[in-house]
Amino acid sequence: MAGPRDRPLTPRQRDVLMLLTSGGTYREMAGALGISEATLSVHVDRLYLRLGVHDRAQAVEVATARGLIDGRPETSAQEEGDPEPITNIRD
Repeated sequence: MAGPRDRPLTPRQRDVLMLLTSGGTYREMAGALGISEATLSVHVDRLYLRLGVHDRAQAVEVATARGLIDGRPETSAQEEGDPEPITNIRD
């Protein structure tokens, strides 16, 4: 059975990761996503678990090493195209 670190990031986790790399505050990131800061915190915690890290700097470092920062998904190239760039992320 695959653990959390073995699965690709969800679309929401990729959104949160992109916002984490921007250096914004939780308030700014939550606003961009249209969610509360508490909900953002849950997403960040789950993202950290998925990446196997403990803070924002480590998340950016690991994501860079895995090629996740530039918007490419963590999945195979055979799947449908790259995700749209993050501009206004509201559900």
